[in-house]
Amino acid sequence: MKKIGVILMLTIISLYALPNMPFNLEGKFNYNMISNAGGIKDQDATSMNIGINAILPVFMGFKTRLNLIGFEIYTLKDFPMEGEDFSTNYFRFNLFNGGDLMYCFPLPPFNPYVFAGLGMENVSPEEGDSYTSYGLRIGLGTGYSLPMISFFLEAGYGMFNWGLDAETEGKILIGAGVRF
Repeated sequence: MKKIGVILMLTIISLYALPNMPFNLEGKFNYNMISNAGGIKDQDATSMNIGINAILPVFMGFKTRLNLIGFEIYTLKDFPMEGEDFSTNYFRFNLFNGGDLMYCFPLPPFNPYVFAGLGMENVSPEEGDSYTSYGLRIGLGTGYSLPMISFFLEAGYGMFNWGLDAETEGKILIGAGVRF
């Protein structure tokens, strides 16, 4: 019972301090449609991830978004075998795996913005070697601000390189979330 009281008290204190923080926090849900998944030509996949990002002001309308933590479900659609389609799910935990530079246009209460950034993905399958891919992403979004909270939607495109002998993976990015 004491633990619940302490957690509740810390939550209330953190909500009180949230508007005074020098940065914003963002809770985000992404759905990604992927072509050439894992660098394999014509291999398709989808991924869904939930994450928390920090948004720091840089200068004027420029901000940086840092990906702090995320959980991802990556569904690889395998080629049909003997007339049957099947897929494989991978679960990933992402920690500090990239960031974006954002430019926000000053049009309250709507907040349109563009972003460009770098990403990194670490994959450690149960069988085989682990590997890291690096990529670029660009996109645009808009938010709607209320006094203490802002909701947003965004779309973009990302390209990830899986190595010298592999195809470039392309991702259509669709995201939504809330900023505090």
